[in-house]
Amino acid sequence: MPRLSQVGRGAAAEDICQVYDAVFGVGVDPIAQPGTATGTPGNWWTVFALVPDCFRHAVAGFQFYRGRSRKISPKLRELGQARAGYARGSLFVFSQHCKALRGAGFSEAQIEAIPSWGSSTCFSTLERAVLAYTDDLVLAGGRVPDATFAALKAELSDEAILELTYITCTYEMHATMCRALRLEYDDIDERLVEVALPEGEARNARRVRAGGLASHSRITPRPGEAAVRRMSRCWSARRQYSRAAQRANVGDRLLAQGARRRPSPHGVCRDAVELAGAVLVRRSRARWRWPGEL
Repeated sequence: MPRLSQVGRGAAAEDICQVYDAVFGVGVDPIAQPGTATGTPGNWWTVFALVPDCFRHAVAGFQFYRGRSRKISPKLRELGQARAGYARGSLFVFSQHCKALRGAGFSEAQIEAIPSWGSSTCFSTLERAVLAYTDDLVLAGGRVPDATFAALKAELSDEAILELTYITCTYEMHATMCRALRLEYDDIDERLVEVALPEGEARNARRVRAGGLASHSRITPRPGEAAVRRMSRCWSARRQYSRAAQRANVGDRLLAQGARRRPSPHGVCRDAVELAGAVLVRRSRARWRWPGEL
């Protein structure tokens, strides 16, 4: 279903009802009996009828590009419209204008090659220029290289290029709107989604997410590894205490031998060093366990 409400025959303006007659059949309510003469659901018309001026503007655009005074040929025009629908990802616009391409004289091989036209050899030089220009309009946001534009200028008049640009960009807009509002064949769920992991892998993924990115560094060690870690911490603390005590003893010996008497950091800090060392040893003993006690 479309994402917006629809306007039935009873609530539509008189001129919109006349369009309904041409598209759905005389007197048919497009909401009660959906479906156009060409086989589409028809909700593009009923949604655009929410804003009558928007509806009339769009219908006038259809009349514009089909006008007899157009300089761009119907074949090139439909080629740009179909490629714009494909490049913008609109199933509705692409499908409808593939049908129009058949009516304009394109072969089945050419229609099938539109998605991969760059590697195809079934298009003429001008048709390839139109396809490249359409891709630059839709996919590159209008950044058209000079070489692409020069290829168009070599074959088409300025008026024809302007018409091609206007019509192609108009149908890119329609393709975007159909996808956004879920109109016609574009009433489909997003197909590019994540594929779920198998059940066993999913459990592992949840476990990793629960532990955070740092979970690899917090792996629970085996009992023997835990004992070794605690032993290394204890011996490290004892080494620190032993070195501090040695430095303090050296300072005392220098003072006793009559060395130049100046404040010795070793002597002054001995009490603090001993206290710190005692704390380290006490803490390490509190954590100490022999492997057999684990």
